[in-house]
Amino acid sequence: MVRANSTCERPPIVDQVVPAFSGFQALMSSSVEKSKPYYFMTYPDPPKKSVLNDVLNKAKCAIERKNMPFAVVVGDQPVYTLLVEIKSEHPDKFKQIIPFLGPFHTQCSMIYTIYKRHQWSELADDLVAAGVIAEGSVDQALKGKHYRRALRCFMLM
Repeated sequence: MVRANSTCERPPIVDQVVPAFSGFQALMSSSVEKSKPYYFMTYPDPPKKSVLNDVLNKAKCAIERKNMPFAVVVGDQPVYTLLVEIKSEHPDKFKQIIPFLGPFHTQCSMIYTIYKRHQWSELADDLVAAGVIAEGSVDQALKGKHYRRALRCFMLM
């Protein structure tokens, strides 16, 4: 986390202005070379096994060509599931590739986990009785399907 100066260069660590904990971490660490992310073109096809297999093969080639220790491939829930499946079918071929569920979908999964754990705690009834959310959408919100409503409900509770 760094904010560039007016000439779009990275200032020294001691001159970086970032939020409290991140700033503390930046001051405690020594300067490191910035890593460079590599991106692939997007595919017009829906995420199916053949498309994701092609993505993993290209990532494997990039790892070898750029001499990288690993690569992270980020996807939503269905893409992540297929990535893990393909990697489990070819563990030696794709051992340097790390499938990663994107942050938004991780949060949705966590919201659903909270819902499953507390679904009989009458949380939905309390939210409806307080007028926070309508009765017809409270279940979907608490499952994480209506993301903003879910965050609002959990923040209030």
